[in-house]
Amino acid sequence: MLAKTLLIGRGTCCVSAGAEQIHQALVKELTQLGLADKVQVKGTGCRGFSEIDPVVTVEPEGLLYCRVKIEDTPEIARSLLPEGKPVEGLFYYDPVIGKPISHYRDITFYNKQQRTQRFRNFHKNTKICLQKANLCFE
Repeated sequence: MLAKTLLIGRGTCCVSAGAEQIHQALVKELTQLGLADKVQVKGTGCRGFSEIDPVVTVEPEGLLYCRVKIEDTPEIARSLLPEGKPVEGLFYYDPVIGKPISHYRDITFYNKQQRTQRFRNFHKNTKICLQKANLCFE
């Protein structure tokens, strides 16, 4: 059984902000650290907070890393080692309370929402919709 899951927002805004490259880089880093069999990396649909894209959520903890860049991926991967610590510099900074928030459940924007992760909908359903509208360019 996998110990952790990394969820990467893969909606349109996320992809345009580099989510695909982040996903690939995290898989590579986890493999190099020998964590590929312990940590699953999954893409999700839109996370709903495009201002902070690309985002990576660590489950089951609920840690949320915001505005992730390729150069952040080694540190995120190392944080998943048994002795690893969360990457505090990537936490959401709440301008209202003036401090970082580590868990998405504690962010005002998210804490009243019921989140549903949909792992396959973003590519498959987009392609189906485009096909039905005769807009596929394969």
